[in-house]
Amino acid sequence: KTFMRTLQWSANASFSANRILNYTEYVDDWNSGEQVPFTYSETDLAFSPSVIAFSQWQWRCFQRSSGEDQHHQVFLALTSKYVGDQYADNTGSADRMIEAYQVHDAGIRYQFGNRRVKQASVSFLVQNILNAEYESNAWVYRYLLDGAEQQMMGYYPQAGRNWVLMASFAF
Repeated sequence: KTFMRTLQWSANASFSANRILNYTEYVDDWNSGEQVPFTYSETDLAFSPSVIAFSQWQWRCFQRSSGEDQHHQVFLALTSKYVGDQYADNTGSADRMIEAYQVHDAGIRYQFGNRRVKQASVSFLVQNILNAEYESNAWVYRYLLDGAEQQMMGYYPQAGRNWVLMASFAF
């Protein structure tokens, strides 16, 4: 079979504008013990990137059948995921933003079946093959101290290059 008949591309993307029309944030004042309101209009919703995209190229590089009751296939795959800028709170402030990131994975899967096992597969996946450093989530705590705005912010860094070995069976 031709190369193009064994190559498959699938992709999806989401484009959105997730906005809060009117939002009031209450920030602790450490000197007075009270909460001070901050009002925003048309602000971005926390943890809602405006762009999310996924792409996968899969190539069936080997296929063999031994009659109707036995088959063997090998697939190579490359996947990519992009997540756009997002915010750790509902203020839409660049000071509390999680930067966009893109991650690529590569894998190989051997799939087979016969009379006893309908379908079985063994897969090896290398995730984050380019060893990208990125955060997918964060937390923020804002407060006032001596009349000045302060904040504490923490990020959740994701794994660098790593691998996964998987097996699945269907009877």
